[in-house]
Amino acid sequence: MSTPMVQAILDGRKRMTRRIIKKQPPTRQGPLPYGFGYWTHIATLWFFPNVAPYIRIKCPYNQIGSKLWVRETFMPCAITGEEIYLYKADGELNNPLIELMEKQTWKPSIYMPHAASRITLEITDIRVERLQEITEEDAINEGVIKNDLAPYYGYKDYLNKQNDYGCGTAVQSFRSLWESINGIGSWESNQWVWVISFKRI
Repeated sequence: MSTPMVQAILDGRKRMTRRIIKKQPPTRQGPLPYGFGYWTHIATLWFFPNVAPYIRIKCPYNQIGSKLWVRETFMPCAITGEEIYLYKADGELNNPLIELMEKQTWKPSIYMPHAASRITLEITDIRVERLQEITEEDAINEGVIKNDLAPYYGYKDYLNKQNDYGCGTAVQSFRSLWESINGIGSWESNQWVWVISFKRI
């Protein structure tokens, strides 16, 4: 996960994540009626004229009750005589270990070994929906930041490098977060996504 989202988990704000279904169901021009059903980790999407009657997809993140370990940006540290790990989500300023490091190089989360992971999540629910179907409640559970202090009322705009709180709703904030991770225009594509709820254990 990205550093802001790891921080959201540590703060207890993030209880849900959305992941793009890699093999998207076929679509057609114009509105597409659809429905979906799911049983722990199997989603069945069924469609109407001119489209395959149904597609069955297995969730790659396992099923309800499964444990997930979180990868995050990290730095191995062996100054103390044993290998420990530093985490970018904890902040870089005033960290004495970082100041002592000869090589201050953060490693991308994709390279994190299981042994370095400090966060374990348990899946509590899985469902499938279109990206833009996200509700205000779900957007808040995705961990977007709200500011109640004048004059910065509103939700964080993740596309604004000045940490602006110009989003009036949590959904607008999540849209900016999604596009900051997946690229401009990724919201408009409105892809099918896995919606995974979890709790930290």
